[in-house]
Amino acid sequence: MNTACQNFLFANQNPDGGWGYCPRKESTIEATAYALLALMREADGALKRGLQFLTSRQQAGGGWPISGYDTEPAAWVSALAAFSLFRIEGIKPALKHAATFILNSFGRMPFGQWDRLINFVSGSKGSLFNTKLGGWCWNPGTAPWVEPTCYALIFLKAIRSHIPQDPRSAGIIQEAEMMLYDRICRQGGWNYGNSHVLGEDLHPYPLTTALALIALQDFKTKPENRRSLEYLKQGLPAEKSLLNLAWGCIAVDIYHEKSELSNQQFANSAPADFLNNIKTAAIIQIASQSIEGENPFRL
Repeated sequence: MNTACQNFLFANQNPDGGWGYCPRKESTIEATAYALLALMREADGALKRGLQFLTSRQQAGGGWPISGYDTEPAAWVSALAAFSLFRIEGIKPALKHAATFILNSFGRMPFGQWDRLINFVSGSKGSLFNTKLGGWCWNPGTAPWVEPTCYALIFLKAIRSHIPQDPRSAGIIQEAEMMLYDRICRQGGWNYGNSHVLGEDLHPYPLTTALALIALQDFKTKPENRRSLEYLKQGLPAEKSLLNLAWGCIAVDIYHEKSELSNQQFANSAPADFLNNIKTAAIIQIASQSIEGENPFRL
């Protein structure tokens, strides 16, 4: 399976050096970052062109826009781009600027009109989570979510021993970790945002659970981590989503757990046209490499 993914990624690199979400579509930062992580073991011109594309799209303020149509940078995709550059090239001055941008993008739940929404979605008992804890959002000025917070934490933790630390960094990382634990579902694992809405407990989701476990990998023995890992491991053998399966494989590997997952499971689960999605193909390639002992998300 990893050979098929690798060949597909090589064949569908755009002339500008980046990758789109699908073949022949505009290059995006997210798809390019994952493709580069998937191909980082390959000494090929494709890697050089991809790195040039990624570095050329970084803005003066340190962040990256989602695509060429966007002018405003986004913290979540900036964290992915910067993490990819760090894993392939090591520490560069551009990464310090990226870290500053991501730290500046940390925020808490906006209040005012949000108060009524929070009370509504939480039911008559009021909010069951701490609205004062901050994290990262998809769009500026909106509420923090689990997934973008995980991306930012993974990058900031990866580089924290390599560059001079911003005095805010330790406190921001700690608060974001607290926010993730505050949002954990009752049975373990994470949904996309809150764990309780309209008086009902929400179920965890494999992708967000895997990302949170990766972001919180320095707390492997915490009961919350162990409970969430068990949820993930129990569900993955029957998982039909290749994206969920791949992220789950990456997370389980980081925790040094034995798993029934293998490259053959990816092959057996793949529909004939799954490779039309470049992001999915890249993450499958990363997961396959993790099975073989090389996991770029191990911090």
